[in-house]
Amino acid sequence: VSQSRYVVNCFADLDQAVGNWICRNCGELHQFRKRPNACTNCSGKAFKYDEYRFKSEQSDISCGIDFFWDNNTLVHTVVEVKTIGPEDFKALEAPLAEHSVRTNLYLRSIAESDDELKNHVRTDIGKILYVSKGGFGCKDETVVKWRFRDAKFSPFKEFTISRNDAITEPYVKKALQLKIFIETGVLPPRLCPNILAKRACNCPMAKYRDWE
Repeated sequence: VSQSRYVVNCFADLDQAVGNWICRNCGELHQFRKRPNACTNCSGKAFKYDEYRFKSEQSDISCGIDFFWDNNTLVHTVVEVKTIGPEDFKALEAPLAEHSVRTNLYLRSIAESDDELKNHVRTDIGKILYVSKGGFGCKDETVVKWRFRDAKFSPFKEFTISRNDAITEPYVKKALQLKIFIETGVLPPRLCPNILAKRACNCPMAKYRDWE
């Protein structure tokens, strides 16, 4: 079992992880909920976790969420689980930029989806939960609320990400260009002003193009 799946199961044991659960006995899907005590189809008690996915209607960007944190509120919080080496974990004081951007993109995609279940998910903030790949991690008071055993010394560091669409706009624009091309066959406008521009001349695909 991967570390991320182990973490999801830990939260499921605490009755706080929301997602899809597949019965290992009959394959019945229990969608977007906490882990069942028993399968409603066969009464089986073993389940495999499966990420719930949302898709933006605007850009067609699709995202699978590691899990949703249920903290006894009406809406759940997106949690992205990232594993990291012990030395990097020890030095970690803020989320890595690529993880922050990705979580932002997920929050935006959920907000732009037509899935009715998005009303049960917070799209203003998300969580990134880092897990050390070795050792016991560092003393960290912020993870006490997760209620893990010996949480102050657990291998977890958690950061809250506030959604900022300005960060994800360049990626959404590229996704929109791809969506338009798939739907219409029309290529996006050239990024270079003309075929003699330095960037165009250096393009590795230029030799395959008939410039007439």
